[in-house]
Amino acid sequence: MDFNRGNGNIYMNTIAPKTGQYQVGNLSDEVFTTGLSLSRTMDGIQADPFMHRLVCTNGMVTRMFEESFKLRSMDTKMWQEFYQHLEKIEKAGFAPTKFADKVNQAINCPASLKELEQGIHLLQQNSNVPDAELEFFFKGQKNTYNRIHSAGIDTTKLTDAQKANVRTGLTVWDVINGITDFASHNYGYEKKANSDRHLQMRAGDILSKNFDTQNLVLNQPF
Repeated sequence: MDFNRGNGNIYMNTIAPKTGQYQVGNLSDEVFTTGLSLSRTMDGIQADPFMHRLVCTNGMVTRMFEESFKLRSMDTKMWQEFYQHLEKIEKAGFAPTKFADKVNQAINCPASLKELEQGIHLLQQNSNVPDAELEFFFKGQKNTYNRIHSAGIDTTKLTDAQKANVRTGLTVWDVINGITDFASHNYGYEKKANSDRHLQMRAGDILSKNFDTQNLVLNQPF
């Protein structure tokens, strides 16, 4: 639970142990305890699924699935809809309907250079983690840059749109886990206030979007 004294925002991640464990297919490392992430900001009250990965104890807030709900008004009708929504996702075990499919896609989809750099920049912008230690969270990123540069590609001259079309040696799931690992543990780095919650939300946003390289056609006649 986080309380921001500056703006009055309240964030709370909860887990529902009575619902049991949620496993993605037969993947033994992808086992989660489900729950709710609740936030109260100037924009209203929002409820989102919270997925707590048991193997690496990483937490992720999934805001962009259909199970997310924002309460912007205090009238009776909106409160009824809010409680009905909570009852609906409780019956589903708090797990987003399309969560397993998206995890499998992320595991099998190479991350783009844009997605990898998004993960790296999130850690840099929210902490004092040294560049030399980023490899711990995004294993293979050094080799990825070396191979891209060896192919004659100057990454500093690429636009974001071009970076989205460059495949890396990491998967989208590797990038997501690097972000959530950093957000869910204290590795001794100085972090910005409320950055853990922010990183968990951004990781969830990456999971729920269309991945950059998922529709690339690699072998073409021209």
